[in-house]
Amino acid sequence: GLDNLLTRIDRMSRRLDPLFVSITWGANGSTLSCTLALAGHAQRYACVDVLLHLSCTGMTREQIAEVLDMARKSGVHNILALRGDPPPGKKGWEFG
Repeated sequence: GLDNLLTRIDRMSRRLDPLFVSITWGANGSTLSCTLALAGHAQRYACVDVLLHLSCTGMTREQIAEVLDMARKSGVHNILALRGDPPPGKKGWEFG
């Protein structure tokens, strides 16, 4: 589980010395708490920069702002915000 993954990140960051790790969260934020815990651990304890892929599908501006604040509090400052796929049943995006 998560403990095994954290141990592997620690070990690989020491052995491979990556410039950064890329962490993507689940669709519609389904893995939010786990993703932020993982990203925060890699950033703070494994001392490797994190690029957090943030899919904004189905999120309001307020929800995005809240997630960005949570990421900042976790020590994550590098974020790639993506619009994501259109919601189920939609062929494209409607812009207002």
